[in-house]
Amino acid sequence: MSNDFKISLGLSSLRKCFNLNLDYSNQTAVLNGEPFKMDVRPFMDKICNIVTDWEEKLINLAILDGLAYHIFIQKDGKIKKYEGRNKFPPNFNEFLNLLSEVNLC
Repeated sequence: MSNDFKISLGLSSLRKCFNLNLDYSNQTAVLNGEPFKMDVRPFMDKICNIVTDWEEKLINLAILDGLAYHIFIQKDGKIKKYEGRNKFPPNFNEFLNLLSEVNLC
């Protein structure tokens, strides 16, 4: 795997808000600016598999509050961005389940 592989992801709602930064080569996770203990590489691989077919932006403007998410994947000098607010890809629950496995949701 490339040394240039990083992911930044976050969720924001009225009940919870967080930002998680992951570095594949250093196997580090930083949650809201603090080190976070987790198995970084398998988690990053799973995130990439989940978002494979996601649209870059999904926004429901009819809802003013609710759940917003972002996932930025930096790999080999390229950045893929996935963002949404109150509109979700079909496998979004798979993403939430993965976050739940590491106690983020």
